[in-house]
Amino acid sequence: MVRLVAFFLDLVLLLGAMGVTVVGAVALRGRLLLAELAMWSALAACLVLLVNHLILCSVRGQSVGMALVGIQIVRADGQPLSWGRSLLRHTLGYGLAALPLGLGFLWMLVDGQGRGWHDLLSGTRVVTEADDGEAQGVFAGSSADRR
Repeated sequence: MVRLVAFFLDLVLLLGAMGVTVVGAVALRGRLLLAELAMWSALAACLVLLVNHLILCSVRGQSVGMALVGIQIVRADGQPLSWGRSLLRHTLGYGLAALPLGLGFLWMLVDGQGRGWHDLLSGTRVVTEADDGEAQGVFAGSSADRR
């Protein structure tokens, strides 16, 4: 459930950036063709996705939504996420997980460690930030030492 909240917070950030960009483009240029609005909106979306998922997740192990709910991405062995794993997870991993009607994302509900296909492909897992600095599993009953 925490991962879902983080997803929706990231989605609000993405849609907000797209909306602000469209409003700004219209305010600066006046009337625009629908194709121009779509281009500006897509540009804003790409920028937010690049910063929020690739850069922040590689540097901090968290997107903005994840940071707000107190979870982070780590390697399966508990070590920090690398740029390569982040790129693999957020591009090919998300693409494969989304293709069969999102089954790859729903897989985390049946996986014993709460990992989706994007986690399995990239060798990552999502953990909560515990008060003592020790990372613990996100799903109840799966917080046993999984390193």
